[in-house]
Amino acid sequence: MDDELFHFDSEVLPILEVLADKTIEQSVLELEEYQELHSIENYKREIKELKKKRLDEVTEIERNEA
Repeated sequence: MDDELFHFDSEVLPILEVLADKTIEQSVLELEEYQELHSIENYKREIKELKKKRLDEVTEIERNEA
């Protein structure tokens, strides 16, 4: 079998390792991006709720002063 031109196992293994590593790396990056976007959405929601609460407080103060 040593007279074969192409040794599939020894030739393909490094390519598969690179493909697997790149796929895992890309998956991790996408997961980090998803988590970051989720955190940003949560932060925006919290800020919106805080603004509404403050506006309600101001409205209540104005109503009591009138």
